[in-house]
Amino acid sequence: MTCQICRKDSDRPTCVRCVTRTRQNLADLLQYQSQATGAPIGAGRNGRTSEVSLGVSIKGLDSMAAFDYVAVLEMWEKDWRTFFNLTPYGVASEQRNKSTQAHRNLRGIVSFLDQWVHMAADRHPAFRDFFLEVKALLAAAKQAVNETDETKWRVTCPATTFDADDGDCENTLWVSKEQITGEVHCKKCDTYWRMDRLLRVLLSSKQGKLWVDPEAASMWIGVSTRDLRRMAQAGTIKRNKGQYDLLSIKLEDTV
Repeated sequence: MTCQICRKDSDRPTCVRCVTRTRQNLADLLQYQSQATGAPIGAGRNGRTSEVSLGVSIKGLDSMAAFDYVAVLEMWEKDWRTFFNLTPYGVASEQRNKSTQAHRNLRGIVSFLDQWVHMAADRHPAFRDFFLEVKALLAAAKQAVNETDETKWRVTCPATTFDADDGDCENTLWVSKEQITGEVHCKKCDTYWRMDRLLRVLLSSKQGKLWVDPEAASMWIGVSTRDLRRMAQAGTIKRNKGQYDLLSIKLEDTV
């Protein structure tokens, strides 16, 4: 049997890790919703914002009101109550929800869903849909406070180990935007790599490609994103679907 969410081996329809992720997403949704304000937002951790300042934050106001969150999660509570033969939503919720304001009722709905997540993960036929919808709501709540997940890129550690296997480390290294101009540590073989040296070794060993977004590529090379596009047009660097392969650059000309 495999987990219906992560597709990894599991002895249950939904693995323990994905159940925990679901509960954490519900808790995080409450946290980010409570942080939302109507004040204009500036750039977030990734330095960008898609919202034009009009004196208020539309996304923030929407998140404060919580209409979308309640509409979706209330539907799931009604569905679960019917599926598990529980007290109907109206009868149960009128004692819990003392306000007509959506955001004041959100916590009670989330509390119910959290209590029944384990049961639903094992028995409800649409639990994967529930997981995906909660994940989408959390992403919207994060955007409302201009909080985004940090982008990272995956490369393979090229170090040669001297253990019984006497082979390459080949551990996966996750490189953040801040590390593009700094240093990366491999915990498996305890080596430290400056990005310029790591890329040179990877290039010489032909261990693949390192595709990054324009911001990271321009930061590492030391050019503007406009010049980066010109480099791609001239064939100096490979570009595919908006990302750039750092290993395709002639490093001696750029570092």
